[in-house]
Amino acid sequence: MVGNKQLAAFFYTPHGQGLFRCNRCGSERKQLAESGYSNLMAHLASKHAGYEATYASLQASSDRPLQAFGFVAEEASHLFQWINRVIERNMPVHEVEDGLTRSISKLRPVIAKAVKKCMEGIAIEVGQKLGKEMGTLSALMFDGWSHAGIHYVALSAVNETDDKLRVPPLGLSPLEDDSQTADARIKLFGNILDVYDKTNDMFLEPYDDLLDKVDNLMVELRHENNHAELKKHTELVPVKRNVTRWSSTFTMVQRYIRIRVEFEKVDAVEEMVPTGGKHRKLVALFEHL
Repeated sequence: MVGNKQLAAFFYTPHGQGLFRCNRCGSERKQLAESGYSNLMAHLASKHAGYEATYASLQASSDRPLQAFGFVAEEASHLFQWINRVIERNMPVHEVEDGLTRSISKLRPVIAKAVKKCMEGIAIEVGQKLGKEMGTLSALMFDGWSHAGIHYVALSAVNETDDKLRVPPLGLSPLEDDSQTADARIKLFGNILDVYDKTNDMFLEPYDDLLDKVDNLMVELRHENNHAELKKHTELVPVKRNVTRWSSTFTMVQRYIRIRVEFEKVDAVEEMVPTGGKHRKLVALFEHL
């Protein structure tokens, strides 16, 4: 059975003078050293039902927070909490040096320069990790909405890491000059991806030559004579690629895979149909689109 001492160390952060802050909800409880842990345990029991099961599952998991091992210094923990406050409340960084703000906080005083430096370091570390996870087989997903007359766009990556689907947010920004055109979005995406050493083109760049060949095949099959010959074998029509629309690449490759056998029956384009390794590469690409 887990002792109250271990539970208190896991769920609370000490702030001196018998004060403890709950790591789950942020509320503070007072517990004198010589009086055991009854007050702290009472809070967990009344406000955080199932806390023992939570503790047990985290102890068995490889995702345990460093605080559980006692490796995080109080100074670092307080700095992180200042950063969290600045971000969550959308405060200016210099607010951490404000006298009133400091007086109502139990956190150690910090200077704005230290907070800014740490925030920049976190952004770099997270950016490098996300960039590595994105690799070359990653999709992009975006969403947009308007608020107070400003249109915002959020960009996320979609990839598989350790056999798990991940959709990490990459950036959130208002569109400049209130432009909601495709070109404006492409420019915004390029600016966001640049942070991760990625470009708009690199997600399909390894397949560009193959996609161009399939696109040329579709163009040839749309010519009158070739189209007439293809109609003898299938009612499905060739689909061209529109480079400004990701969905058109998906549709083109999907159509190619579906009626590739029929393409080979059109003598004029038979030699243009990808075979062997090139065909397998297109099939693999389609599975990731």
